[in-house]
Amino acid sequence: MIMNIILGATMYPTMLLVFLITRKQTLKRSNLIFGVHLPKEQMESEEVKRITERCRKQLNLVLAEMILLPIPIFFLKHYSVEFTLWMLWFFLNLVVMSVPFILANKKALKLKEPREETSTPFIRHVELNILRTVKLKDFLPAILISAAAAIAVFPAGSELLLPLKIVAAIFAVLTPLFYLTALWMDRLPVMVISEDSKINTTYARARKTVWKNTWLWMSWLNTAVILTTVITVLLDFHCYTVFLIATILESLLGILLLVRTGKTMQLVDQKYAPELEPAFDKDDDQYWIWGMFYYNPSDKRSWVEKRFGIGTTANMAKNTGKATVVVAVLALIWIPFMCIWMILGEFTPMHIYVKENTVICHHVKEDYVIPMDTIENAFLLEELPATRGRINGTGAEDMEKGKYNGKGVGMYTSFVNPQNSAFIQLVAEGKTYIICGETDAETLEVLDALLTTENFS
Repeated sequence: MIMNIILGATMYPTMLLVFLITRKQTLKRSNLIFGVHLPKEQMESEEVKRITERCRKQLNLVLAEMILLPIPIFFLKHYSVEFTLWMLWFFLNLVVMSVPFILANKKALKLKEPREETSTPFIRHVELNILRTVKLKDFLPAILISAAAAIAVFPAGSELLLPLKIVAAIFAVLTPLFYLTALWMDRLPVMVISEDSKINTTYARARKTVWKNTWLWMSWLNTAVILTTVITVLLDFHCYTVFLIATILESLLGILLLVRTGKTMQLVDQKYAPELEPAFDKDDDQYWIWGMFYYNPSDKRSWVEKRFGIGTTANMAKNTGKATVVVAVLALIWIPFMCIWMILGEFTPMHIYVKENTVICHHVKEDYVIPMDTIENAFLLEELPATRGRINGTGAEDMEKGKYNGKGVGMYTSFVNPQNSAFIQLVAEGKTYIICGETDAETLEVLDALLTTENFS
């Protein structure tokens, strides 16, 4: 259930964001709609209105279907299946939401009248090196607060809260990353819309400022999560729910922030639309695939402004674009393998057995091999530590595997099914293990084998 709550609380807002971004593409932006340049007279035509209305109806239908589709997942009891289905739903959502836009793009392209090729030079974007809106001093307070909080929290609080301390450190790294992202976007080429340099400068500054403020707010949201985590540790509050709520709220507020950014950028474009001179409004539709992917070998830019969505996209004809495709493909390949591994992990029983004077903990593979002559002591444990925190590894209702920190035990290696009632606690080479087999009988059999060895006789 916890897996469903976490994924549902993050996936549904993400789906809504995708819907809002896609629906925004049905609005006219200068002489651009559905990623296609159309003459002004055609933009107001009945055919464009019909295409727009049909696209919106299709999007509304897709939204309703995608909202209802995951409901059965909430009634499942296997976390690996839940995670797999949520991932499938997420990628299906990305694909299905884009279909109405792609269909509208194809119809809009058919409305275009053939144009003669001109020799007009490609001068839509230039570098304005003097125009920089992102300053380190703006982001520095959030960066320093995040770093100081993450460093100060480590010696504080209970050892059982070490996972939260590690999370705080990881989140602290994200804050400067937001600054670097803002800096990178601030360095991207800007659009030229007029021969008047003053108009170009104010237009570019307006767009850059919107993105700077977005990443600045993201850095402070991230800092707020870190401070919440730190307060939880300082109060020695053994409840990870506070951290989960904080991260979910950060995700929701981040999504709302991106929606606001998209609307603000649209307002900026609308404000400066009258200033766009025809000579600078180059029709390069032939380089856009479905109005979403840019492929232009003659364009020196590696990154261009998106026609679908907000932000920038890679020029697929450049090395950066090709690398982006490779990374995306690897991610798509990795996620199914991860889901399969999770399913195998949940449905494969955990076994412990003695073989050749060695205790072996086997689950999908041999996780731990403990020579019996290194075991210093071993005894039966009828219940797990009441308070325990996971450092790394897997934590589920029927499986705890990896490094844990338990009250009265300290750091230990866990290989147990918490639903069982018999466990073995042993110490080998100074390391503490708590292990069990698929059944209590299997656990007791291994314990008997240990107690009859020379180390314990």
